[in-house]
Amino acid sequence: SLNELFKIALGLDQGPLNIYSLGGMVFVETLALVPSVYLILSSAFRNMDPALEEAAMTSGARWPQMIRRIFLPMLSPALLAAAAYLLIVGFLVFDVPGTLGMPVGIFVVSSRIVYLATDQSGGTAAYGQIAAIGVTFLVLLLGLAWSYRRLTAQASRFVTITGKGFRPRELRLGSLKPLALGLVALYFLLAVVAPLGLLIWTSLTPYLAPVSWDMLPKLTLDHHVALLGDRRLGAASWTSIWVSGLSATIVTSLSLLIAWAVLRGKGRGRNLIDSLSFMPLAIPGTMIGMALIYVYLTLSFIPVYGTAWIMVIAYVTVYLSFTSRTANATLIQLHPELEEAARTCGGTPAYTIRRIVLPLMLPALAGAWIWVVAHVMRELSTALLLQGDDNATVAVRLFSYWSGGQPNKAAAVGVWLVVAMTFVTIAWQWLSARRPAAPAN
Repeated sequence: SLNELFKIALGLDQGPLNIYSLGGMVFVETLALVPSVYLILSSAFRNMDPALEEAAMTSGARWPQMIRRIFLPMLSPALLAAAAYLLIVGFLVFDVPGTLGMPVGIFVVSSRIVYLATDQSGGTAAYGQIAAIGVTFLVLLLGLAWSYRRLTAQASRFVTITGKGFRPRELRLGSLKPLALGLVALYFLLAVVAPLGLLIWTSLTPYLAPVSWDMLPKLTLDHHVALLGDRRLGAASWTSIWVSGLSATIVTSLSLLIAWAVLRGKGRGRNLIDSLSFMPLAIPGTMIGMALIYVYLTLSFIPVYGTAWIMVIAYVTVYLSFTSRTANATLIQLHPELEEAARTCGGTPAYTIRRIVLPLMLPALAGAWIWVVAHVMRELSTALLLQGDDNATVAVRLFSYWSGGQPNKAAAVGVWLVVAMTFVTIAWQWLSARRPAAPAN
């Protein structure tokens, strides 16, 4: 549709934009990654103590100095977590490269792995090459883990919430407000309005067609009605719902416990726990899926192969590394004196976590929960390898429609997937707003 506008406005024979290119893949993936980074960073910004800003202003510090000497050091755990996420996910993501790159022969690491795992032209899949790629990622992981632990070794440097009357405050943008609103509006237009509008349009047209007045009389709900009678899609929807919800709950719970054990624990094994939770970050989901297939085919007495439970195990393994970085970055900002005060009053560790740590970390954990649900619902590379007759997900069905020459039906599935995720986000925000504040005593 943008190409049509450019052709009309500039008098061109063909549109200048090619989404089926490396630049198109980068553009789409950039828009898609912004919400994930926002969820990682928002809690850290929310927990910044304005007393630090006031002290700097009292000392005559200017904004560039405050950003360099206060904000960036205090936010470094969350920034490192976001940077590690962006670096690794750029290698691992499959949905955008698989949809836009593979049809025109442009491969990235993730799509190459899927190609090697599914290509049988040589008689068998190239498992040796896949394993070699995994070893390369493991080396990258060790470097990231070492850098992260070195930069966040002194956790007390990042504390912003103590027992001395922390009070968050909104930052007034002043003259920068119009610029900030303009950037947000531009992103909203490019990442939400335009894609969702074209997705809805495609789901209503009988065939692929650009937006035009001539197509309005031909719009139909046939593709949406057809979904109601698709039993395979209904089963896939139920599988996606309970797999994503259970995976997100397990992942966020484990992230809280791991962060507590690593940052508050005294044992020697806490560094090992932190490293093990971080390790799956560098292993592509396709390789984790293949590893689980090998394991549970060998351990045939554990009946999870071919079921949705093997997908839960895979997603917990894949996403624990991401959410544990978010939990660590948030817990680092909480001063241990909060827990020490609770222990002085006779509180057990379980009581301290439930009444003090969990309420303060709830925004970050809620964001992590929604993030995992959204990613499991749309995750494709692992689901393609682990799918069976009874455990296919909505993402797998959508991809099968797209690759099978039914783009309008795939668009209809995408519309309802967006509606479902919007409902989940609004419901969680509503419940969070109604949650009563913890008693002062």
